[in-house]
Amino acid sequence: MIHEIHLQSKHRDEMIDITAQVEKLLAQENVQEGLAVVYSSHATAGTTINEKADPDVPRDILARLKEIVPRNRVGDRRIEGEQK
Repeated sequence: MIHEIHLQSKHRDEMIDITAQVEKLLAQENVQEGLAVVYSSHATAGTTINEKADPDVPRDILARLKEIVPRNRVGDRRIEGEQK
């Protein structure tokens, strides 16, 4: 079975919890055990697993991402398909 979950982000950098949507689909299909594959087809989106024990973790992940991939780094930003 294949299902799609469509999301709309509110911020440029954001972590969206899709646990409830995935659980609803699994219950709807009466899945008792197995493997669920979550895939993001967007070029700049990703999937993470977070147990939500500490609500600061998503904020910390986004902060480290901004450090690793700063937006103002010369040469990194360009229009998709544009030649450098």
